[in-house]
Amino acid sequence: MKQLAPDLKREIQRIMRDDRGRLLAALIRSLGDFELAEDALSDATERALIHWGRNGLPSRPDGWLLQVARR
Repeated sequence: MKQLAPDLKREIQRIMRDDRGRLLAALIRSLGDFELAEDALSDATERALIHWGRNGLPSRPDGWLLQVARR
């Protein structure tokens, strides 16, 4: 895996620090299971590392993560 740009790394860390609880709560409500919600958010974060590294940060990173996690 290639090195993440420092700005992207900081932004992902900020999102996880600031929005993780809200994202998990939304996923628990929609998926009905805490562990499933954690796994979905983790998978979405891994996909974000690849997608955002290639295409840049979306205008709403939290919304992007939530949408991808619900798939």
